[in-house]
Amino acid sequence: MFIPGGRAYDWGAHFIDWLLNLLPFKVESVYGFYQKRLWFDVTNEDHGQIILRLEGGRYADSQVSEMSAVDKPKWRILGTKGALVLNKNEDKIDVVAFIRDFREEMRIPFPANNYISYYINVADHLLTGEHLEVTPESARRVIAVLELAEKSAKSGKAESFLPMSKK
Repeated sequence: MFIPGGRAYDWGAHFIDWLLNLLPFKVESVYGFYQKRLWFDVTNEDHGQIILRLEGGRYADSQVSEMSAVDKPKWRILGTKGALVLNKNEDKIDVVAFIRDFREEMRIPFPANNYISYYINVADHLLTGEHLEVTPESARRVIAVLELAEKSAKSGKAESFLPMSKK
């Protein structure tokens, strides 16, 4: 499958957006890794990994791959008092929580996506001035992370995430 712009700019952009919304902490640095091992006839990478270092010693790791023999969970959020896991192609989230020193496990429904609401919101914004659900500022932050990841992949070093000016 040919993905213009590469795996990171395709699904990776959505994953980074989710991470930045789920983890409302300041991004301190970005580390990117890209590999090309299977598709040599196109310019896109086969595998991309972006690691964000967030304030307070937190880390987020996003991987998008077309060369893995097995799927990883779509996402995992791990903490000392609980975890959430959504496996690929499933509609339930596995939840583990420690409540009063007891381990609790449950499965909860994953909300269905309603992508058309995004386009309706953009149309309503253009026609009636309704507030945008996805702002240009949030998209700008995602693109900044993707660009730093690409720069990091070339330099082999983590890249600092500098605050963006409000132009």
